[in-house]
Amino acid sequence: MKVKERSLLFDNIKTVLIILVVLGHALEEISLEHEYGIIRACIYSFHMPAFIFISGYFYKTDYEENIGKYIWKRTKRLLIPAYLWNIFYGGMVAFLGLFGFTIGAKPDLYNLFVMPFVDGEVFQYNLGSWFVYPLFLVCIINVLFRKFLKLIHLDNEFIVLIVYLAIGMIGINTAIENPTAINGIVKLFVR
Repeated sequence: MKVKERSLLFDNIKTVLIILVVLGHALEEISLEHEYGIIRACIYSFHMPAFIFISGYFYKTDYEENIGKYIWKRTKRLLIPAYLWNIFYGGMVAFLGLFGFTIGAKPDLYNLFVMPFVDGEVFQYNLGSWFVYPLFLVCIINVLFRKFLKLIHLDNEFIVLIVYLAIGMIGINTAIENPTAINGIVKLFVR
């Protein structure tokens, strides 16, 4: 039986980061002028880059050798559980709707299968899972991009850094310039 490599240090760091994400969300309504608002700003300044660093630290170039296997692995770990949860939640919303309760959008095929990618917030109490769908796409796009760079003999981490940094800057600039226009497929790309 194959034993998975794990790092207790990184597992503990991820645990602290998750707690900080929850804390940051709990402090979300507090003004930046308030001392807790400053704490929230500090948390938000590093927790996502730290998650990205940890993901990159454990990236294996072996993923690029069998992309189909990698996509299936990510589908099993990310997409299928997310869709099962969304279907369960949509069923709950439909059931409660029979008694006059409404929670978010009406459960239909579009809201169950497409909207999680496009918006991620179709069922209001389910919006905590919004990040799974963009994360899935980022994983797939990353391995495809790296495979492409290998094929054209430009496999270089600095190129990856520059391209991803540019994409991040474009996304942030787009969100800052017109935050009310960020919806639909644009929201997916900005995320």
